[in-house]
Amino acid sequence: MKNITVATRVAIAIMLVAVGALAATLIYGAVTRDDLSRSAIEARAVGSSTAKADELSRYLDSVNSGALQLASSEMTIDAAQRFVSTYKELPSPDTLSEDQQGSLLALYRDAFLPSLETARGHKVAPGSVMPSTDPALYLQTVYFQAAVDDEVDPTFIDDALDGSSWSEVHRELHTTLRDSASGLGFDDMFIIDPESGAIVYSAAKKSDFGTSLEIGPEGGSAVSSILDSIVGNPVPGTVTVADFSRYNPDLAAPRAFVGTPILDGDTLVAVLVAKISPDAISRITTQDSNWSAMQLGETGEIFIVGADGLMRSDSRMFVEEPDEYLTAATDAGTLEPQDVNGVNSAGTTVIFQRMGAATHDAIKQADDEMVESKNYLNRDVFTAVQSVENPFGDWTLVLQIETDEALDTSTNARAASAVAVALFVLVLTFVASMWSETFVRPIRVLSLRLHALVGDASGSGSPEELDNEPTRTTREFSNLTDTIDEMLESLADREKAAALLETERRNVVKRFLPGDVALRIESGDRSIEHVEHATVVSVVVGGIGRLDSGGSQDVIRDRVEELIDSLDQSASRRGLRRVKVVGDAWVAVCGIDTPHVDHIARSVRVALDAIEPGFDLDNDGNGRDAAVGIATGPVSAGLAGSDHLMYDAWGPTVTEASLLARTAKPGTILVSEAVVNQMPTDIKVTELTNEVTSRAEWSIDLDETDTESRR
Repeated sequence: MKNITVATRVAIAIMLVAVGALAATLIYGAVTRDDLSRSAIEARAVGSSTAKADELSRYLDSVNSGALQLASSEMTIDAAQRFVSTYKELPSPDTLSEDQQGSLLALYRDAFLPSLETARGHKVAPGSVMPSTDPALYLQTVYFQAAVDDEVDPTFIDDALDGSSWSEVHRELHTTLRDSASGLGFDDMFIIDPESGAIVYSAAKKSDFGTSLEIGPEGGSAVSSILDSIVGNPVPGTVTVADFSRYNPDLAAPRAFVGTPILDGDTLVAVLVAKISPDAISRITTQDSNWSAMQLGETGEIFIVGADGLMRSDSRMFVEEPDEYLTAATDAGTLEPQDVNGVNSAGTTVIFQRMGAATHDAIKQADDEMVESKNYLNRDVFTAVQSVENPFGDWTLVLQIETDEALDTSTNARAASAVAVALFVLVLTFVASMWSETFVRPIRVLSLRLHALVGDASGSGSPEELDNEPTRTTREFSNLTDTIDEMLESLADREKAAALLETERRNVVKRFLPGDVALRIESGDRSIEHVEHATVVSVVVGGIGRLDSGGSQDVIRDRVEELIDSLDQSASRRGLRRVKVVGDAWVAVCGIDTPHVDHIARSVRVALDAIEPGFDLDNDGNGRDAAVGIATGPVSAGLAGSDHLMYDAWGPTVTEASLLARTAKPGTILVSEAVVNQMPTDIKVTELTNEVTSRAEWSIDLDETDTESRR
């Protein structure tokens, strides 16, 4: 051992430490491989399914909230009244030329019916899909022909130039209504006359446009059921939903519906129904077809299953390999042969793909843990499930990954590790030998020179030989130091550039979201805030329904923007956060980001600012146009949606404040009983009885509220 050089000893020591550590790691991995793999897969699966279920619930809540806000807007109420009245004044289709009358039949015969028959897989009688009432025949003839002439989709036709009073209203309001529906994620939006059941307005204008839900082709459909339910009991602030089913106007593709009453006081003016496609749900469950971002490997997927055992989102295999999927699903017996055309036509597996018995059993067994089962293609998989809170029914989110892939990952990793270890040992032997020799060379040279200086006879080598001993290591250390300095300078420059880019990105985010919300997004936090004690202020800026054609329209819009800016400044000054502006409603909450003991007092003062004399829409000095509702209680807030991020607040307190604002007359403030009980002593209130709901309400007495209370 005494004759072994330092270089050799260093090399041996490095090899022994490295090889020992690798051997211990391999032995431990071999013993615990299956358990560790299963635990890792289970943790990732349960975590991913929980996060996606929460994201989906927020999206569906946002859809319902959007329908309620749009239906309660004064703009929508005014539009519904005008469409219902002008629909009844439409001329007879007999007033059209013979060529025009024949064009609609030719369109159904040559285009729509063949596509529908392909999707359905059987013949369809023209009378079962064509409109049967004169107004529907007239509207579809002139608007569908205008779309053909302009070579655009009917949804982009603002005016068919037929001269009817209905078309005049449509030209004025269609763009705003269409953009509102699209912005809320609706596939289409209907305004339905509750008396005749006629769809007096449709944003997308499919084969149901203008038809009657009582005697037309869609009588007995999901839309018809929603209409009957709402007309029978038109309760303000409630929604009625219908789960996904095949809908002929969309070539028998799956569609879901959300309906809510449009009320003018206690009068049912119309019914608003929003049509929902499954695309947004599939974008959430597939993360825009980016399964790798969810760490689901080559076979893992997340999808939604309804209580009927049918999919409510797309199959991964259908998205990636549609032909292979159709063969595998029909062979497994979970996709009926007659539904193959429906899948191809609709471009989705929603309500076509059934779960097998094994998946049903796995859904029942899995409870916050992973189980082994068969999937809908009869393949062995690991399954994790999570319930989805939603108004459409009993939905379950299912995460599955094939067992072979999950276990092969660890087996392949073990084999790859063994090969890597062997190669590593060989490379390490060579590198350690070379490096150790280079490492100890300066020490050896120094030792020899010291021996020569003290005249040690045992030292070998003459002074001349010692001077010629290479000492490149010292120069390499110097070069390394120089390189590190250059690298640090380069990194400093890159950090400055990255900081500038980050600042620009933050500025963009902060322009669209509240400051603290923008900061939370930067940190990756999309959690929901649940506040037990907060106050919601809903301000309805009346008069938007007076919008008409001509120059006054831009003037009123400009005035609305000025009033909203004024409300935002008042809210910011008193610690309230404005969460949204929908239609003619401005909504703010006090107590979400910063708890305030006096959140009710702060909110009341913002309300008083909103009804100041002169706070009127067209600035004519005729009085107040704003009506305010205030409610206090628990509030939930957070980000909703997948491809469209939207910050929103919801819950019974938000709904109550909105209803109070809709009930209040212009220039008045209605507050809930909980607000009255905590009202500042310098604010005077008067108890009232709501004529619509027969409930007790309280109004702030503006004449007895002194000037100091408004500050």
